[in-house]
Amino acid sequence: MVVQGERSLSSNIISAVLARKMICQGCDAYLAHIINTRLGSPSLKDIPTVCDFPDDLPGLPPEREIEFPIDLVPGTTPISIAPYRMAPAELKELKSQLQELLEKDVPKTAFRTRYGHYEFLVMPFGLTNAPAAFMDRMNRVFKHYLGQFVVVFIDDILVYSKNREDHDKHIRIVMQILKERQLYAKLSKCEFWLNEVAFLGHIVSSEGVKVDPSKIQAIIDWKLPKTPTEIRNFLGLAGYYRRFVKGFSIIASPLTKLLGENAKFVWDNKCQESFENLKSLLTQAPILSLPAEGNDYVVYSDASHRGLGCVLMQEGKVIAYASRKLKSHELNYPTHDHELAAIVFALKIWRHYLYREKCHIFTDHKSLKYLGTQKELNLRQHRWLELIKDYDCTIDYHPEALGSRLNFSTAFHPQTDGQSESVIQILEDMLRACIIEFKGSWDKHLALIEFAYNNSYQSSIDMPPYEALYGRKYRTPLCWNVVGERKFVGPEIVQQTEDKVKIIKDRLKISSDRQKSYADLKRREIEHQVGDKVFLKVSPWKKIMRFGQKGKLSPRFIGPYEILERIGLIAYKLALPPELGKIHNVFHIYMLRKYRSDPSHGLPIESIEVNPDLTYEEEPIQILAREIKELRKKRISLVKVLWRNHSDEEATWEREEDMRVQYPHLFRD
Repeated sequence: MVVQGERSLSSNIISAVLARKMICQGCDAYLAHIINTRLGSPSLKDIPTVCDFPDDLPGLPPEREIEFPIDLVPGTTPISIAPYRMAPAELKELKSQLQELLEKDVPKTAFRTRYGHYEFLVMPFGLTNAPAAFMDRMNRVFKHYLGQFVVVFIDDILVYSKNREDHDKHIRIVMQILKERQLYAKLSKCEFWLNEVAFLGHIVSSEGVKVDPSKIQAIIDWKLPKTPTEIRNFLGLAGYYRRFVKGFSIIASPLTKLLGENAKFVWDNKCQESFENLKSLLTQAPILSLPAEGNDYVVYSDASHRGLGCVLMQEGKVIAYASRKLKSHELNYPTHDHELAAIVFALKIWRHYLYREKCHIFTDHKSLKYLGTQKELNLRQHRWLELIKDYDCTIDYHPEALGSRLNFSTAFHPQTDGQSESVIQILEDMLRACIIEFKGSWDKHLALIEFAYNNSYQSSIDMPPYEALYGRKYRTPLCWNVVGERKFVGPEIVQQTEDKVKIIKDRLKISSDRQKSYADLKRREIEHQVGDKVFLKVSPWKKIMRFGQKGKLSPRFIGPYEILERIGLIAYKLALPPELGKIHNVFHIYMLRKYRSDPSHGLPIESIEVNPDLTYEEEPIQILAREIKELRKKRISLVKVLWRNHSDEEATWEREEDMRVQYPHLFRD
């Protein structure tokens, strides 16, 4: 048999012997009913039924979700693929692996050619139920081992084990089953003894599940969509990994709006931002943990006027994210139903995880905690409550942030919040005096500290804080008993308060200008350029020896380091060496000193082990000598200490008692 096409030197010839094994000539006869069209339009009732076609076809596999769960035994290593690694387009490999069709189904595959009718004797590509039939075949072959150490998806077989010994046994079992069922695998497409494996677009390992970089690369290289069809294709590919992206539906909402009916295709800045944001988040997708059998699940759910979102966790590790937009009718739901819909959405989408498992659901809507005891529920809430009762779950209240916005000061620069620092210093002195005076009962006298501070004179406002707040001087309880309250409460106090506020504003302005003029006398404008080299100031701790010195004599600067970028007006980013990789590389200008080229200025970093909080500590290595210092009434033992990375000339005399406490290993001999 010759396949006709363009004339070429080598024609495509199919072996007649091979064709005879796959197809046969002829077809079955079918009953045709003859009707008279002149009598009117025929109806289906006029035609006698020989064999009624069933509404539900028996033997079909059950419907499957789009997302296939991969339930692996926790801690299973290594993983290997065996034995099927066949691409669907390779017809030659498929011919020897597909099973023969049932004899009664052979006539259903008949097709017509100019040489007559032919029927398939093997299962070809293109039949509606061919993948489902093949999947059912593989599931029946490995029925006794599915979920134990075998996972099958069409022609991919995954074998996983906890150790190498079990893995060797499992592979032998799989090979023996394939041999008995006359199923064959190509060795070049099999992989063995792998610690991680690509499966259904994911990378599965003992650490968890992550996205396949080869699939993500296609999303990164995706060109800007210009039609709704291209947007739909992009979201279809990116949506396959939505479980790795928190709030996927909310982020993609500008793109999904362009897919609605009668929606105009207008690509604006929001669409561009959503398109780029999805690409960025998929390249930084986290590794999702594999669920551990027997451990409780934790679900965090939330809802807004835009969509629903939830997170599935176990032992503090994220297993999956899920989100979706609100439907048009759901936009009219009250807040209570939105939050409840988020819980129902989580239970439905993760049913394969949560059914018959204990889980804790946290929501920021407190009334849902008492959902089971509420008496008045509408039909929708009754329906959702029945669904929730199918699960062993408890709903707890998890309060969200109160909406406060934090304004962070410049890093390592407490002077930025000078007012708070000043108040803290004053209160610290007052508490110290209170503890010295009252000792163990100092906490009972905190009211006296409050009274003293609120009545203390403030030079900036020229009055005590109490008078500035309430518009009158503070009076003791004795004064209240004598004078009474009627003289202090009345309509005139409003005008007095307004006058006081104006006076306070004027005095604060005068005080601020006066303090600024004093500070400007010593202040000088310092600017550094990108590329300059500067020394970095470090903050030594008190009473800690470094380089054999204490306090003021210890080194204060390290470097020099190059300036990479200017951040704002008063901060710079430095190029720190790898040894300081854990330190934030942006510093306030007051911590920098300009480096003037001189080799003697450099202090090698290996001589100083700087901690992430910019502190450092010297390490002693040997006791060189001992000496006893004679005083009038006592004797002090001293030792001569040699410090690491320093010569003998830099050795220092330290008290032996202090050194034994801090470095006992030096005195073991």
